[in-house]
Amino acid sequence: MTYLIDMLNLTCTIERAANAVETTYGSVGRDYDDDAIPQTGVLCAIQAGTDSEAMEYNRRTGKVVYRCYFLPGTDVRITDQITTIAGNVSNLTGRTLRVVSPGNDVAGQSDYTTCLATFYTGGTDQ
Repeated sequence: MTYLIDMLNLTCTIERAANAVETTYGSVGRDYDDDAIPQTGVLCAIQAGTDSEAMEYNRRTGKVVYRCYFLPGTDVRITDQITTIAGNVSNLTGRTLRVVSPGNDVAGQSDYTTCLATFYTGGTDQ
């Protein structure tokens, strides 16, 4: 467990969206402003999927893929947002990452929970 704590050198906030109805047209969407109580101060590590993958996505699609690591049992789900990333990571400061894979903890038997998250360099989902 000591190795895991050393690896998780950042903190972040995990936000879960609530369903919201748009008032003009009545369409249903996600609203992160009215989300359930966010998980704050979550220990994590965030790394580019691979060096070549990060460069390819950044150049071709404006999207960078990250692999995120958390303590075992951390509640992270598809469409959650990872925000308020703090620690010694100036390249992630101010970014909002969108979780695109379920949190994988192998039935609670793993040493950590992991998921994939994306960041769109243009600032919007594409």
